[in-house]
Amino acid sequence: MRTLIQNSPLWRRSMLVGLSPSRLLARLTLVAAVGFFGGGWGTAAPAAAQEKLEEETVVETTVETEEAAEPATETPETTETAEASDPDDSAPNEFLKDPVAAALQKEYERLRVAWVEEMSAMQTALIRFHDGSEEDAAARIQVYREHQPAARQAYSALLDHVVKMLEYNSDGGGFLWEFIARTIDHRGNVDWYEGLTPAAKLLAEQTHGPVSPKMHSVYARSLIVDGDFATARTELDLALQTEERLDCDMRLVSTLSALEEQFVSEQKRLAADPDDLPRVEFQTTRGPVVIELYEDQAPNTVANFLQLVEDGFYDELPFYQVMDQLFAMTGDPIGDGSGSSGKTIADESDHADARSPLRGSLVMAKIPVPDDNSGRTYPDTASSQFMILLLPLDLSRGEYTVFGRVIEGMDAIAYLNRIDPSEEKEEGDVSLPPDRVQTAKVLRKRDHDYKVEYIETSP
Repeated sequence: MRTLIQNSPLWRRSMLVGLSPSRLLARLTLVAAVGFFGGGWGTAAPAAAQEKLEEETVVETTVETEEAAEPATETPETTETAEASDPDDSAPNEFLKDPVAAALQKEYERLRVAWVEEMSAMQTALIRFHDGSEEDAAARIQVYREHQPAARQAYSALLDHVVKMLEYNSDGGGFLWEFIARTIDHRGNVDWYEGLTPAAKLLAEQTHGPVSPKMHSVYARSLIVDGDFATARTELDLALQTEERLDCDMRLVSTLSALEEQFVSEQKRLAADPDDLPRVEFQTTRGPVVIELYEDQAPNTVANFLQLVEDGFYDELPFYQVMDQLFAMTGDPIGDGSGSSGKTIADESDHADARSPLRGSLVMAKIPVPDDNSGRTYPDTASSQFMILLLPLDLSRGEYTVFGRVIEGMDAIAYLNRIDPSEEKEEGDVSLPPDRVQTAKVLRKRDHDYKVEYIETSP
């Protein structure tokens, strides 16, 4: 089985374009050795880095054996070659005499090494997976997955620090402008927006000349997630100035006013939330995800969810539908959208203080009305399936119940393999396997019975 998969075109491509930690280490070490400030690394303008946004970047791929899913690279692609010197590289790096610059450079070194160490650990586990026996394959994959969250945290910390460096001195650091541009592109591809706005803002402001529509699109999405709708509207208008408009941009611009109202009202509710709301943790094939549940606004839905978690219902269930810029869906034991727990519960979307759907919100899935493009659903048909939103949505017509939110691990959700069950497959197509909820457990709940009221069905 493994040999067959490794010989597939998709597998070979994923290996060819995957990030090499050794190559990345060489690139980042060259940055540190030559020097960052005062043009020591290079003189590439932000506009040159912006051109990288139009290049193809790594899209995560995952290959599954009979035992488990094969891990995949989770970082933006770097260029395979780098010039060893720049016309200005031989110049004395006077800026490093600045104590602030020297401190920033030192911290950059520390963060760079931390990221590369985590990536190297993942790469080592991957190599051992291929070289090892079938018996220890699961153990190797587990080692890989244990390093995934730390690698993403180190990646985010490095991005934040690179922004600080370029804010202090925007004239140097050609490779770091490229790093920011590729990061924006990569994170837009996988819908990972947390902490992205400062980098996107910096690149947009420092770039002289036109910025690609895709850059404007990703920047707009990160602004919407952060609640800056005025700037997002401007960026969306710029993103739509192309013949190849993205569906998500057209959807966002048409619903922006409603999304802003949702965001403002939800921030008030979040500020008033008590500190004892129930929490659940999912261990997924992309890392841990912690969920907080809105018991006060959706008590029966939360009781139903907690019951299913404690019964082990969600263990090993796939994220069977994951759509770019929309949602990730799970909770179907059949795996094609037709399954349920066998019981249904009433909608709670009509609660006086019903929650609004933002990025990371958990929304109960319902049966849609056939051939209805308005988004209407049949009432009281929620069961076990739910969505985790990748971007805020206007779901008012569907009367969906929002019953929780992800408070940790949206980076893991961002990297879930994209799966569209309705997409027609041609002969010879290689499909990525879905990621899964490996285990689900209740972290805490209030000290009372959680009795679920189900909808009575006719015999």
